[in-house]
Amino acid sequence: MAGREGLIELLNEIVKNQRLSIDKIETPSKAYNRYEQQFISELGDYDFSDFNELFQDLDSSKLVYVSNFHTIRHSTKNFIEILKKFLNQPIQVGLECIMGKHQRHLDKFMNADISESQFLELINYNKNWGFDWNDFRLIFNYAKKNKNVSLFGLNSRHKSDSLRRRDDYAAKKIVQRFKKNIDQKFFIQFGEFHLSRNHLPKKVNKIISESDLKVPKSSFVLQDIDEIYWDLVNSDLEDSVEVTRLDNGSFCILTTTPLFKHQSHLNYLAESEESPDYEPICSTILSLYANVLKLNFNPSTQDLVICSKDSFEDLDSELRKAKFSQEDIQSILFRALQSRVFFIEANHGLLYLGDPNINHIAEGAARYLRFILCGPDHERTMKDSFYTKIIYDSIGFFGSKLINPKRRHKDVNFFKKNSNSLSAEYVLQHKKFEKNKKLDICHMYSAPLDVYLKSTKYLGRILGAKLYDDFRTDKLGIQQIRRLFFDLFEHESSSYNAYMGLINRKRD
Repeated sequence: MAGREGLIELLNEIVKNQRLSIDKIETPSKAYNRYEQQFISELGDYDFSDFNELFQDLDSSKLVYVSNFHTIRHSTKNFIEILKKFLNQPIQVGLECIMGKHQRHLDKFMNADISESQFLELINYNKNWGFDWNDFRLIFNYAKKNKNVSLFGLNSRHKSDSLRRRDDYAAKKIVQRFKKNIDQKFFIQFGEFHLSRNHLPKKVNKIISESDLKVPKSSFVLQDIDEIYWDLVNSDLEDSVEVTRLDNGSFCILTTTPLFKHQSHLNYLAESEESPDYEPICSTILSLYANVLKLNFNPSTQDLVICSKDSFEDLDSELRKAKFSQEDIQSILFRALQSRVFFIEANHGLLYLGDPNINHIAEGAARYLRFILCGPDHERTMKDSFYTKIIYDSIGFFGSKLINPKRRHKDVNFFKKNSNSLSAEYVLQHKKFEKNKKLDICHMYSAPLDVYLKSTKYLGRILGAKLYDDFRTDKLGIQQIRRLFFDLFEHESSSYNAYMGLINRKRD
């Protein structure tokens, strides 16, 4: 990719600013900083690995420690994927998100003796843990469906307790459970700094040893460690390496970027504010796009209005200010509710973030940049509107891949395996049409709104991923990318021709 070094430098700068912002809000103690440095000092060097080697290692261990970054859902999803590999045996799962003293409430919840709302109230979830329940609920739902999985709580008192005291308490809980279930495999989900060999694991082994029991083999699975990611970036390997094995035997799964990770943390901290401010990160991303596209000016977000799911009523108000009709307002609000990110060409630009993670902020910023460069859209035929929408979605996804190269999408193979929706059928039909233009796909241009939005989004993301891959490997030049941002697609079939030219472009 031309200008890759400059892009990396800008991304690194964004992450540094994110971490500074987090530290200003949370003000970590000296003890916390020492705790973090102890963890980092153990990372050392690594080799490339894969999931086969990882699961072979886990298979031979009695204790498996898996790190969790509390504000990222996929961190918990990865944990569940690990558990799925061991469904043929009873397993014990220790959770940092639940206090040990609430075990009786946890057992009642798992046995369906109390409802979810009762459970959350009894354990005072928001006060004692506070991270998004929708993320951690995944573990409980999974365990309820699989009777071989037993859950137990590991946290002590309150999250403000010292890290070492929490390690002491969790170690005692793990060993108590271990003694009663010595033939079973244990999986421990805990924050990454706790998983330094000299922190929680060392205390567990010490108590087991003092109990005259044999210390079992342990395995460690870390996730998305910044230092490893940046090292891979320097070798141009961040897209291709999913698993590494550290010199100390720990594994690290890499499924997202530091920028995504720390923005999720910032978003969590911002939830305590009445009106989280997403303008600074959006402005920074716009500057990055300007650098990549070699623009001779720095785009401003001064006039951009950003609304989030927490201020949905502001979206309605902004649309009224922009003089939209009541019918158009209802249509836009419906489309926004169906979307995690939605850009509206109102006044100087209106960006709705239904899920304000870095992917969606970057996607919205790319759409806003095109709006700055081209101005408001114009009336089109149904066919041209269909392909223009796909191209706009591809621009958004391409931009988000510049920011988060590990962002995934639903590709054609996914839809072949999951073709049980009309939008999925449309994607597959369109892929056939791309190879055989005699097929009739006119029905897609006037599909029901929800199907129309999903199918164009999916097709746009497939194209956006291809654009990024070709751009990254220098098979697509900067001028061709610039053209997508600058082209007005004024002439009939121009967006159709642009789409077909890009999607059918042969890779070298």
